[in-house]
Amino acid sequence: MERHGTWAKLCHLMETLRSTRKDSMLLVGFGFIFGASTFIFLASIFILPFLSPSLMNPLLQNNLNRFYKKFTLLHFPYYTSSTSTGECNIFEGQWVRVSNREPHYPLGSCPYVERSPYDCYKNGRPDDAYHKWQWQWQSHPSNNGCNKNIPSILNVRDFLERLRGKKVAFSGDSLNRNMFESLACILWNAVPDKSKVSWLPGNIGHDIRGDMADYNCTVGFVWSPFLVYETNPKNRRTQEGILKQVRETMRLDMIDPRASTFYRDADVVVFDSWHWWVGNKVHNGKDYFQEGNSLYPQLKINKAYKKALGTWRRWIDKNIDSNKTQRWSMEHSWKMQQGNGTDHE
Repeated sequence: MERHGTWAKLCHLMETLRSTRKDSMLLVGFGFIFGASTFIFLASIFILPFLSPSLMNPLLQNNLNRFYKKFTLLHFPYYTSSTSTGECNIFEGQWVRVSNREPHYPLGSCPYVERSPYDCYKNGRPDDAYHKWQWQWQSHPSNNGCNKNIPSILNVRDFLERLRGKKVAFSGDSLNRNMFESLACILWNAVPDKSKVSWLPGNIGHDIRGDMADYNCTVGFVWSPFLVYETNPKNRRTQEGILKQVRETMRLDMIDPRASTFYRDADVVVFDSWHWWVGNKVHNGKDYFQEGNSLYPQLKINKAYKKALGTWRRWIDKNIDSNKTQRWSMEHSWKMQQGNGTDHE
């Protein structure tokens, strides 16, 4: 294995994607390791439950409780769980190149990856080096729980069995859509009878989901880049709204009703939001952010973001049963957007 520093080398890898948005390089960099990221993340949800017979592993629930106690709205919390065999912090580690690593599905085989602009293989990328990276947490006594409780190889058939009768929902922007497509492809490749897999495509304003009849499970995505309610957005505006030139605002005090209808009954919900909280997407904060009947003449984007996450957190606490549903979020630090982030934000 060839080891590299976590962020320095990851940034070097991201340069190969020739991103046109410097501020989003960190986000785009995760594009070529979706399979590995999905495995690491979802293994912690579904593979760890062998310690407990239910999907809701007490270790994860305890961590979720700590998450809410420590949540500062601008920092991604550490994932640390205490086990009988030691601690586990899956976010403390580095990307490792493994030359003989095979993808979870053959390049170009999955029919669910959007060719433009996400399918590197079908778009003509000549190499497959971007598939040869996997996340490795640091090996030291305080991380013994990782090595003992998280398998190094994903058993997709076993994973499907753990998903039997379940619904996994992703909600957010294109980062979560890519994570969703990656997971859908991994599961699709493992299903023996692919005629039993139905794909209900949508568009940027609707949900997308894959249903696997043999396992009675659903994996889906719903577009909601801000998590809160956009009133009269251009991509969903009616002809009447266009003619009347109805004002477009963002209700920081209301959850996105269309998206929440899709994920509120899921067994696992994965949220992400930040990539769209930039000037041109939110009218630079001028006459755009709204609470109740009050429209802010000007509001800083980071303050609006904090308000939106507060609304989102209160809504899921009130409307999603934590005894049934595991809730995960992938947010981003304002400091990181400004270029002052640390390795752990």
